[in-house]
Amino acid sequence: MNVENGGPKRPDVASAFAGARAALSRLLSASWLRNPRVIAAALVLGGLVCAAIGYAIARSPLPHAMRVSVLDPAAVTMRRWLGQRDQAHWERYETHLGPFQVVRARIADEADGAMAAREELDGNLVFLTQRGAMSVLTEAKELHALAISPPMNNDALRAANLPGLNYDFFRALDLLAIQTAPSQFDLYVSYNKFVAADSCFQIAVGRIGMSVDDGGVTPASDWEEVFTTQPCVPPRVTPDVFIGLQSGGRLVRYDERTILFSTGDLEFDGVLYPGMEEAPNGPQDPSWDLGKIIALDIESGRATHWARGFRNPQGLHLDRQGRLWETEHGPYGGDEINLVRRGGNYGWPNVTYGMRYNPLYDNWPLNPTHGGHEGYDRPAHVFVPAIGVSQLIQPSEEAFPFWRSSLLVLSMRARALYAARLDGDEIVYAEPLPMGARLRDIINRRDGEIAIVTDGGALIRIRPIENGEVSSEPFAIADLRHGDRRERLSPAQAGQRVFAANCASCHSLAGATGAGPPLNGVVGRDIAATDYPFSPALEAADGAWTAQRLTSFLTEPEPRLSGTTMPAPQLTREQARQIVAYLRTTDD
Repeated sequence: MNVENGGPKRPDVASAFAGARAALSRLLSASWLRNPRVIAAALVLGGLVCAAIGYAIARSPLPHAMRVSVLDPAAVTMRRWLGQRDQAHWERYETHLGPFQVVRARIADEADGAMAAREELDGNLVFLTQRGAMSVLTEAKELHALAISPPMNNDALRAANLPGLNYDFFRALDLLAIQTAPSQFDLYVSYNKFVAADSCFQIAVGRIGMSVDDGGVTPASDWEEVFTTQPCVPPRVTPDVFIGLQSGGRLVRYDERTILFSTGDLEFDGVLYPGMEEAPNGPQDPSWDLGKIIALDIESGRATHWARGFRNPQGLHLDRQGRLWETEHGPYGGDEINLVRRGGNYGWPNVTYGMRYNPLYDNWPLNPTHGGHEGYDRPAHVFVPAIGVSQLIQPSEEAFPFWRSSLLVLSMRARALYAARLDGDEIVYAEPLPMGARLRDIINRRDGEIAIVTDGGALIRIRPIENGEVSSEPFAIADLRHGDRRERLSPAQAGQRVFAANCASCHSLAGATGAGPPLNGVVGRDIAATDYPFSPALEAADGAWTAQRLTSFLTEPEPRLSGTTMPAPQLTREQARQIVAYLRTTDD
């Protein structure tokens, strides 16, 4: 082609650049730009704009989210690579009612599995993972392993080799410490238990004596079984053998002799249970211990049903007024906060504000009113959409006077702390305070500080701000659990644990549809190829889930497929790669 005579004429880049430079020169040489008043006004205006932007960012959750998702993990990795203590700094957090200061540090990682609970013994924090491993953070900020584990009968369960069993659903659940003498405690633990002789499952409460001295926390007795639920339930035939993620399991002290203990329904919810000829309605059956709040006499071991009609009670708290508050997961939507009265019936599974997972939006099959809750004790508050509600507390009114009339409620799916404002027995509103992680358990410490543990192994500490200043003292932990023998995991092994902590409550690896689609065999499969009501964004997407595409989607769902309804999982890119490596090992 003859470009000069017959082709399209190219723009003269040099001439255009020269013209632009001349125009800019004329603008900058204008006399009004040299006027001191104009310059001063521009500087003041620019300063005000920058200050307003900075104030808006500071008041938003963005700095906290950036630190949690990006800066803190990078700093932890660098310090560990250099052989230094993990170190974190306090920061200010603004809420509707007043500010507090917050700091977080890691007390576990992927090698430890998802966290379950924590408890305080004379200033020492004891931690429990869902796998049953225990550790203690001493007052000297040293993290030590505890050579004890609740008697879940894991070895017998693995020897039974039950087809389709998801071991991440077989869990330790909660901790409760009761002081029996100076520096002496009974530590109560709730957990799933496998009974090998009958090949069945129970929810159990056990206790072990613990002693506290200058060296930290040590066992002072053997394990003693306090209570097991009846009946011992059989394995399901397919696709998930045991639904331990619906165990509940929260423990709270009611009086000198009584513990209140919440149990979930293990999916015995009146709908036909695979492998059984009938559909047991455990929460409404008075002969069953599932779906109840149970009062345990810790001296005699006698158990009575305090209240019933619960699906998956994840939170239990006795407030300063003696009121018992409970939180639970509904089915699709319908997470609840209940003010529980003795003898009450809270309706599940006969009524619920939640809907079915599949077909999505269908009314729950036992509910006579579409999405209604008639005929039973109603919840004090319902979260729609569901937030993946977890434990709750009433914070210290001395430490946090602006929360005197509030409950603090954790969420896993929404990754936020909710400040639920009370007016008498009613919840007026629930303010979400984003924390950037799945929040599993929360306690009031003896000095009024609030301690939260996340599924992913972070300890979050919340304190009041004193004299208007955020503490400048860093929070540093020396992890002495493993020394040089820390377990080294392959990407797939690490991914299995990240998946358990972040994904397993919604996504099955056995082909079952739940809150999300099944993910077994997803790598290489066409997008939206399974029987699940996907969002229009996923339905319209072309191609297959390659490893690269799935990694990017797990890291940033919305930018990758605009309009998707999946909440951002708040995973680092390395964690997303590990999950994809694990999903590659699953069968379609």
